[in-house]
Amino acid sequence: AAGTFMNESGKQQCHPCSRGGYCTEGASAGLPCPSGRFGNESGLHTAEDCHQCPPGGFCAGQGMKNPVQCPPGQVTDASGLLSCKPCSSSNALVRTSV
Repeated sequence: AAGTFMNESGKQQCHPCSRGGYCTEGASAGLPCPSGRFGNESGLHTAEDCHQCPPGGFCAGQGMKNPVQCPPGQVTDASGLLSCKPCSSSNALVRTSV
């Protein structure tokens, strides 16, 4: 079944696909979520089931389990990006103390 894989002969039960990847129906191994996406749950069926990295984070490599938050002074302003970029005056946040 999709979301599981079987890599052993003679077994009756498939293994759930691990976090950071997905398994299509009939898979003998999991495939990694593509760059720009992450899989924070097991049992995903397709690459599209992997979530796009949200603004403010990035997913540079394949098989990411969670997005990485941009470091201070950098930003991503769209989903599915592979890296952060330096903040500019148009996307800078101003913090004020209370």
